[in-house]
Amino acid sequence: MRLSLFFFLHLVAFVILLIVHPHAKAAGEWLIEDVGSHVITSVSGEVIHGDKLKFILNKKNCDEVGVFFTFMTTKAPDTIKSLQGTKIPIQINDLPTTGAAEVWIVKPFLKFGHLVLMSAPGPKNLEKFTNALMVIYSRQNKFGIKLLNEDGFNPNKYFDLIENNWALDKFPEHIGKAYEICAGKPSKILRS
Repeated sequence: MRLSLFFFLHLVAFVILLIVHPHAKAAGEWLIEDVGSHVITSVSGEVIHGDKLKFILNKKNCDEVGVFFTFMTTKAPDTIKSLQGTKIPIQINDLPTTGAAEVWIVKPFLKFGHLVLMSAPGPKNLEKFTNALMVIYSRQNKFGIKLLNEDGFNPNKYFDLIENNWALDKFPEHIGKAYEICAGKPSKILRS
């Protein structure tokens, strides 16, 4: 009885987190923001809508893109901050090669959760990256990131859900628009 009450309350807290998240939008909804020195285009997750996949262009070099993503969690409130500055093993879709994402920021979210911002190693050449990303995406019509239980890291200790995916059908269009804002000129990506 006590254990089921605990799980029920944990589930309710998680659902509330998803419902009241200020940036939660429908899955697949894109946003482009000019934040001064950078232009960011992002898309909401399909599993956890508040999780974002972000593509960041630095106005000093608009031909390179940085890739960031967030995972929200209600687990490990006392130890989650220890992830900041570490690398977490990840897998993209079902590709056999794995990589590691660097944890940049772990910040509290509401009273019972945390938002963990991670990045892929980079920056990457925008045109080559866009082409490669769309090849990966077209194979399964999804782009998924899974946090892996490898190298002494157990993602289930820190995260409620260890995978999310994002719809990238409109990625070339939105990254092209972000490039135009960043560089002040049309993008080759939009013309492909």
